[in-house]
Amino acid sequence: MEDAPPPTPRGGGRLLNIDRSGPDVFETPDVPDINYSNDQSNQVPEHLKENIDGDRVALSEAAAFETDYSESLVTVRRNRQREEKGRDEYEVGSIERNETPLQKFNRLQYEITSFVEEINNRKAKEGGEEKASKGSSALSTEIKLLQQQLAGLLKDDQAARIIDAKNDARQSETLQNAMSEKLIQQLSSVVTNINTSDAKPVQEQSGQASGLTYELYCTPQHNKAKEISKVADLEKRISDLEKLLGARSSAMNQPILDVVQQMKERLTVLSTPESLENLTKSLKPVTQEMESILDKRKSYSNVAPAIHEQKINELFDLTKKWDTFSQQLPSIVQRLQSLKALHEQSVSFVGSVSQIEAQQEEIKNLVKYNNELSNKLDENFRGNMETIQKNVASLEKRYEDMRKKLEAVGMETF
Repeated sequence: MEDAPPPTPRGGGRLLNIDRSGPDVFETPDVPDINYSNDQSNQVPEHLKENIDGDRVALSEAAAFETDYSESLVTVRRNRQREEKGRDEYEVGSIERNETPLQKFNRLQYEITSFVEEINNRKAKEGGEEKASKGSSALSTEIKLLQQQLAGLLKDDQAARIIDAKNDARQSETLQNAMSEKLIQQLSSVVTNINTSDAKPVQEQSGQASGLTYELYCTPQHNKAKEISKVADLEKRISDLEKLLGARSSAMNQPILDVVQQMKERLTVLSTPESLENLTKSLKPVTQEMESILDKRKSYSNVAPAIHEQKINELFDLTKKWDTFSQQLPSIVQRLQSLKALHEQSVSFVGSVSQIEAQQEEIKNLVKYNNELSNKLDENFRGNMETIQKNVASLEKRYEDMRKKLEAVGMETF
């Protein structure tokens, strides 16, 4: 480089031997090359240390991981406790961990109340509610709505259970306490009433008299008993009518419609005068015959032994019983005729079932025989495979021996 006079700023004083028409030229001294690969990589040249601050701080001193700042926080906490004395305390979880619904509810309630207090304090400082703007009034209404929403969550049973899991136990405990207190009050009132009744006679008062009130409840069983008694009375009256008409208790085995129809027919026969006259005419010869039979019986009573009379009574009882069965016999015959086809089908079904069982036994025997044949076939096939493998191995061995002999003789292999 060419040597040049020291540079001066443009617009300086009038100096000699300076060319003001050309551009300004500034020169700096040459910086020596620094070898960073050597061990002196952290060293800096002396002429560059002028603008470098050489203070050093150790990492262990700068990192305040284990520093105790509790002294400064204790005073702040004490002051805060003095300011917040008389307020409700709520447990608010940290932001980092997950909050429970109860903690979140308490935090929101606390934040809303603190926010309302802050707004009220600012209103008081600015000059009261008269100078409040429309925005502050809208904000206060929104805050009230938020408070109402939080209060509504507690009124809802399902939301209250989600917020506070121990709410059911508390409610049951309070309900039990209230019931026990009510029971104690009732017992004490009973004791006082008994004492007063023993000490003084009961006096009628014009107003409402204080005392025990009894409540009577009608159970449905009583009404049911009344209905049963009415039905029993009706059955008794019907049985009396049956006795008068000559009906028997065994006739109740028939359908109720048939019995009622028969009773109607008998009543119609007894109600018409013509039928009564016919009955009297037909009963006259019967009575005459009965009288003649009784006379003959008296005459033969001394001759006939007591055994014959006993047999006659037994035959009479049998015929009397047969009268009851004769009324049921047509319905039994009709029922058997209706069930005839069903019985025939059941007989054919039994035959088909027995035939199917026989076929099943035959199929089982065939399957068993086929299994035996298949097992024998497997054994034979395995034996044949072993013999074939032995034959193939012997052929390969003979072929190898033949090939070796031919190679030894010098002939070409196949």
